[in-house]
Amino acid sequence: MAGKLYDETGGRLTPSHASKSGKRYRYCISQRLLARAANDAGTGWRLLAEQLERDLGRAVRKHLMGSVEGGGIATTDAGSIVSLCSRTAALGTEVLELIASLQLGDGTITIKLAPVEMAKALRIDPKSIASNVLSFERPFAQRRRGVESRLTIGVAKAARDDILTANIARAEQWRSALYNGDDLKTIATREGITVKYLGEMLPFAFLSPKLVRAILDGRQPSVLTTNWLRRHGLPLSWAEQDRILAQL
Repeated sequence: MAGKLYDETGGRLTPSHASKSGKRYRYCISQRLLARAANDAGTGWRLLAEQLERDLGRAVRKHLMGSVEGGGIATTDAGSIVSLCSRTAALGTEVLELIASLQLGDGTITIKLAPVEMAKALRIDPKSIASNVLSFERPFAQRRRGVESRLTIGVAKAARDDILTANIARAEQWRSALYNGDDLKTIATREGITVKYLGEMLPFAFLSPKLVRAILDGRQPSVLTTNWLRRHGLPLSWAEQDRILAQL
């Protein structure tokens, strides 16, 4: 994918690598991160290449299969459709060679295909490929771990969870009431809930500011719901919260 991947600023991502515990990892890194420009410090992309390539390959194959079945690639008969679908499904890592360019956006990645390479791989006439087949978008979910990001293509980023947001606000009110001298039973009676339920929900008031901001923006892990927090809980340490959430 060297020279094909661009970020939302139009900057190209450059292949790089690093070794950890004797294992070599490949990355795609924004040029502005490599340059360490003063006005861009801490911004940019550092993507794990192996997962990105795997997800891109899956996305392209699925798009091509849908294009064949939907008539975006002209075929003469049903037998040709079956044969073309079989060739598409059989594409391995060479499917990445069909990609002309990749553009990262706000929660989406635009994938443009090279018609000549595509025709060669599928053994078809380039003229049989409809123009709308050559460019498509897919949503992605992003998970940051330090400076490293992982993209899961085909999965939309989490929407804001209004129930979780409301429960955090309620827990903050209950925490304030405790600080002002109310006991658990008094609060539970006033709210019409049990003391047990109150005890399960109060930890919502001790989430880190970083996590609360992510929840308000809809950037939390998709598994992080009110029910998950009630069942599993999170430690009071904000650093420990970050460590656990990075594994979700």
